[in-house]
Amino acid sequence: MEDFLPIPPVVHTTNNNKKTQLEPGKFEYIKNKSNREMLCTAYKAINITEKWEYVKNIKELWISSEEIKEIYQEIEKQGYDGHSGCSFMCTIRDMQIIALEGEEKFKEKYEAYEKKASTDRAIIERRGILNSLLSA
Repeated sequence: MEDFLPIPPVVHTTNNNKKTQLEPGKFEYIKNKSNREMLCTAYKAINITEKWEYVKNIKELWISSEEIKEIYQEIEKQGYDGHSGCSFMCTIRDMQIIALEGEEKFKEKYEAYEKKASTDRAIIERRGILNSLLSA
């Protein structure tokens, strides 16, 4: 396979007044290993199958489409076989955000979501709701 496959652009960002470069497709900012692996393998699979333009223009996701099957098969070749139908479709939508807006924007959205989810979990735990649900 060629080394110059099309990928979304590398995005430069400022962090504490230092210029940093986000390394595309590594997802090092994602702490959950399984989530990171899902995204890394999908990113690689879309590169290898050269489907970024397809992913960018998806209107409706159909698991039966030839393009989606090709991406899924390549994900499995990359070593990830833990997708449910839901996790696969969510991963493809994440890749669509990257294809449309770049990984830096995806990272911002992901981190904002994680912060909100963390806050929501903390609120639930403080109220004791989680404990009562777990013991029921």
